[in-house]
Amino acid sequence: MSVILRTKKLHGKNHKSMYALYLDFYESGNRRIETIPNLRLDKNDSKENQNKILEKGRQIARLREIALFDKEQGMPSLINQKMNFIDYFSHVMNGKEEIKTKETWNNTLNYLKTYFRKGISFDKLNEEHLTGFLSYIQNLKKEDGTKKLKNGTLITYFNKITTALNQAVKEKKIYRNPANNVQKIKKLETKKVFLSIEELQKIENTEFYNDEVKRAFLFSCWTGLRVSDVMKLKWGSIEEKKRKEKTITQVHIPQQKTSKFLYLTLNPVAVKLMGNKKNKSETVFKLPKHSRSINKALEKLIKKAGIEKKVTFHCGRHTNATQLVSAGVPIPAIQNMLGHRDIKSTMVYAKVVDEVMEKAAYSLPSIKLRKR
Repeated sequence: MSVILRTKKLHGKNHKSMYALYLDFYESGNRRIETIPNLRLDKNDSKENQNKILEKGRQIARLREIALFDKEQGMPSLINQKMNFIDYFSHVMNGKEEIKTKETWNNTLNYLKTYFRKGISFDKLNEEHLTGFLSYIQNLKKEDGTKKLKNGTLITYFNKITTALNQAVKEKKIYRNPANNVQKIKKLETKKVFLSIEELQKIENTEFYNDEVKRAFLFSCWTGLRVSDVMKLKWGSIEEKKRKEKTITQVHIPQQKTSKFLYLTLNPVAVKLMGNKKNKSETVFKLPKHSRSINKALEKLIKKAGIEKKVTFHCGRHTNATQLVSAGVPIPAIQNMLGHRDIKSTMVYAKVVDEVMEKAAYSLPSIKLRKR
């Protein structure tokens, strides 16, 4: 294994004294040649300038030889380590297809560009730099002095950085992920908003200008599917199977968030909400392109239904989970139905139902008891 710098005389009237510089690679018994662009040696030039050009060529040859050795050893190359992390993060972001996901990555990228104004190479990026960045976004303030970014948003942004660095490790651009040793932001427990059966009936009874949004949201309440999955759901993912004397309907989809394949049997209400079956390539619900637009329409629907709760599309998932827990469905089964990777995420709903039941118990009227 070697990389040798060589020169070759250029032909033509304008190149009488000019030589091209190229690299001769010998790797695993094979030979290949790589021309060094924009580097030419002029024999009519001074010896000092010629030596400078040759030294540049030798430096490139040494770097290529190191990269070749690192490749054989399965190690990150020196060239990769000198790559600008901000540029790499942008490259990873451009590979994302989901609009909402890309938007989150782009927000993270903008904060990275602001904090690392001159950029930062992989070999310079360490725990200290990432801790500093985390502190920077944690302390951002709005005009009124309140925190600009919510706790969940901070976690999401830092997770994007961790994801990009994990990919860099896989691609052998770095030895290890420096984000792994950064003290993580603790996730605050937030109150889960869910709807009762009575409130769901109110929504169904409410006349609304966008029936697609209404049907899609109620469908989520009966399936637990995320907005990203409902938006992309096509008739080709809906399958009917004969079981004894009845027909069951199932959804087979890779979940947008986790990429985990989900097999979900649909409740008769969910089946009715889908409407009449169409071509396999057609989406089940004709929804706006952005989840933000869906949530705006949903907000109007909830207000018109007379429900005084702050409801987003994700509330459908919470509603489904709490209804399943209330019905006595085992937690591991609910975990599979929701596609949770960690059962702890599912256990949260059991706690919510316990709190509701406790509140219900204390809401019963009391009587004055005699002494016994």
